[in-house]
Amino acid sequence: MATRIAMPRPVRYRGSVNAAEAFRAYNDAVNRQDRAMARAWVSPDLTATVNGCPVTDIAYVDPVMDRTLLRCYPDCHREILRTLVEGDQAAVRWRTRGTPAEDRASLPPLDVHGCVFARVRGGRIVNVAIYYEDVGLQAVLTRARQSCGVPAHHR
Repeated sequence: MATRIAMPRPVRYRGSVNAAEAFRAYNDAVNRQDRAMARAWVSPDLTATVNGCPVTDIAYVDPVMDRTLLRCYPDCHREILRTLVEGDQAAVRWRTRGTPAEDRASLPPLDVHGCVFARVRGGRIVNVAIYYEDVGLQAVLTRARQSCGVPAHHR
């Protein structure tokens, strides 16, 4: 069975990319830990909320881009479970999983479910509203940061 490697479409085609395709391309880049490509899919004018709270830093918008999380869960990846598209918007259900690094075996496995409502303009993500199991993820992130000796406010 061949492995599908999703690469973003060239810039000249971005206008025809719907919100689900843009989020999937962004997510594929995040899962490859290609931060530059992930950011290329996000508008510099991104507006975002996480669990109803406005945020401005993409690292806070997307915990999968958290460097500490990736150090503690090197196989961390987000799987897209389902998408629904209407016009320039998409609803995306996802699940993020990861196993602790060998030297972080005391950490619990990562398994967080959530959804994102994304809007695109010109083929780039301009607005997201992300909802996820904040208590579970924050507990894992806090333990991961403590395990790595990283202060809670650093990413």
